[in-house]
Amino acid sequence: MFGQSLLSAFGSTACTTNDLNYPITNLAYYKMSNATDQLGNYNGTATNVNFNVAGKFGNAGEFNGSSSEINLGTSSNFSITTTGALSGSMWVKTTDTSASYLISKANDASGNYEWAIEYGYPTGKMKLNVYNTAAGFAASVTNNTTINDGNWHHLAFVIVNNTSVSLYIDGGTPATSTSWSGTAGSFSIPTLIGHFGGISAPTSWWNGTIDQVRIFSSALNASEVTQLYDEIYCVPTIVPTDYFNPVLYTGNGGTQSVTGVGFKPDLVWVKARQAGISHILIDSVRGVSRQLASNASEQEYFNSGKQTTAFNADGFTVVDQTNGGFGVNGAPGQTYSGTNAYYVSWNWKAGGAAVSNTDGTITSQVSANVDAGFSIISYTGASGTVGHGLDSTPEIIIQKKTNGTEDWYVYFPPGVINSNYNYMVLNTSNTGIGTTGSTPPTTTTFNPVSNSGNYIAYAFHSIAGYSKIGTYTGTSVANHSIVTGFKPAWVMIKNTNSGYSWIITDDKRTTDKILYANLSQGEDTTSNGITSFDSNGFTLGTAVSFNQNTNVYIFMAFAE
Repeated sequence: MFGQSLLSAFGSTACTTNDLNYPITNLAYYKMSNATDQLGNYNGTATNVNFNVAGKFGNAGEFNGSSSEINLGTSSNFSITTTGALSGSMWVKTTDTSASYLISKANDASGNYEWAIEYGYPTGKMKLNVYNTAAGFAASVTNNTTINDGNWHHLAFVIVNNTSVSLYIDGGTPATSTSWSGTAGSFSIPTLIGHFGGISAPTSWWNGTIDQVRIFSSALNASEVTQLYDEIYCVPTIVPTDYFNPVLYTGNGGTQSVTGVGFKPDLVWVKARQAGISHILIDSVRGVSRQLASNASEQEYFNSGKQTTAFNADGFTVVDQTNGGFGVNGAPGQTYSGTNAYYVSWNWKAGGAAVSNTDGTITSQVSANVDAGFSIISYTGASGTVGHGLDSTPEIIIQKKTNGTEDWYVYFPPGVINSNYNYMVLNTSNTGIGTTGSTPPTTTTFNPVSNSGNYIAYAFHSIAGYSKIGTYTGTSVANHSIVTGFKPAWVMIKNTNSGYSWIITDDKRTTDKILYANLSQGEDTTSNGITSFDSNGFTLGTAVSFNQNTNVYIFMAFAE
């Protein structure tokens, strides 16, 4: 993989993992950094799959052998039709020897065959089965290559209905059978990665890691299987500091320019590190003089020419307004530039000046940075859909009413936490998650749960090498590693099961120095929280607010 990365980085060989139709037209493509189909057609729902592990290419899905699966739905397009063909390609890694199922599809009541990749019969080997109405094999073949050595192995399968089945391991000569018997049944069971829900309803689940799943509605030939085995990783080319950068500064008690951001920011989030002063969020869509506090439900405070006076090419300009500045409903005592006071600012680049967006039923004003997976959306609320300006479905949307008192709602589409369209509240430490009951976001719009009034929303989705939004399950064991695919500059974490705060840390301060998005208090020191930012993610200690056994945590991380 290292050699492949160098080749693609220097351009001497074209990389392929960003190609949605490699080497031929794909029916579905899962990079396994989450359960999303890169073609947007068959997004899956993951249950107990850990996507925070290193894959063959980027991240991968780790399956626990007892309850992990990705449900791709009941579409007949994954079925073996009367005259059609189906193929698949993936990378797998395991040391397990017990029987399990890697991927399967039961027929969909239209008379199509059900099929499955079965592992462990014999031990350490893969078997491709197509089943008939008698719960027997219409066709079956075993590849005698043993794969349970803890290394990555490439698997490809080809099913040509009523003709043949073939199973390739590591691009070698396939195991093939041309024997076919029996007729199809009439069950309607979803396509599952990591499990099998077909006629025999086995309880065996895949125990190992899966990466780079491609499914084709045609028969791969040997040359195309070789191309898949030789696939080359597309090294992320994004420069993280072009789009996000934390900056520390010391107030001078008056007007000062905060520099070192590296770009003209569109969202600036400031927090005094030593004092119980509210967080301050400003953005280019609402305007430089309009401030919100992540720890308060109150409406935005407008103070023309005070606090922040400009977004600049390399940062922003602030003015000290201790005796009449921003606070809860404009209460005095909030400051950007107190004398000898220490501050941290977290700075994001969106798309500059907002433009009108009519993708939804509600016209929005949007500043979108498609390359960075981030947009700022302003709209007047009520029922309807709102265009977000991105080219992929957001994985987190942070929304606040600006002209009235209302909580900060944080939305998570299906597949981020569970199969529901969930929400949490940013300005509280409330336990648990809620379900919106609304239509989930799409690649162009989202359906906010909002009342009448003016709203601002910040939408994000993961970008390889730059940002990652995901979940992990606590273990209460030290040195629990979360793989993001990059060294983080900033991480925000929330326990979804217990009433712990929204925790933020960054690389400009030490990782044991934390701030809370829902609290005005100054910087706190914690031990055994995030113990280190690593080259490929971050490591957790045993602190319960970070790593409580069986608790599920949501996190958002940006690269240094």
